[in-house]
Amino acid sequence: MPGIKNRASTFFKLMKKFKDSTGEMLSLAPQISSGGDGKFRLDEKIEIIIQESIDKIYLSKQQNTMKSVVIEVKRKCVEKNLKSPGKNTIYRRVKELSSKLVAEKRKGKKAAHEFTPNLGPSVTAEYPLQAYMMDHTKVDLIVLMSTNDYQLVVHGFL
Repeated sequence: MPGIKNRASTFFKLMKKFKDSTGEMLSLAPQISSGGDGKFRLDEKIEIIIQESIDKIYLSKQQNTMKSVVIEVKRKCVEKNLKSPGKNTIYRRVKELSSKLVAEKRKGKKAAHEFTPNLGPSVTAEYPLQAYMMDHTKVDLIVLMSTNDYQLVVHGFL
């Protein structure tokens, strides 16, 4: 089979799978992963604990650290006899939150305003160069004088 190393251990694992499945050939086919891109592999109870802890601790005006969220999640999981997730899993859930939501919950609506796009009036042009915009970016501009091959460096704006 392509992709499977030819080792005795692999052979015996496949034989055990085959025997346990009462001789069905489909048991040897690769299994579909329950997780992957955009899917959670954790139990739903653990996901609820993570989300509640993030809402209660991280998204508060006290601006607690992500480490305090990890400690709270582990405490709640031990309390409910569940296997606690790794700290990177919890960090990932926090980083998936939008910056605007985090700023609004932790610092207030004024701080979240900077994440709101500033929508000005839309400009429509009916013919070329009817509308143009200035950038005001400072650049080094070299001006060549054609009279005496003199170079002059000017700091100008575009």
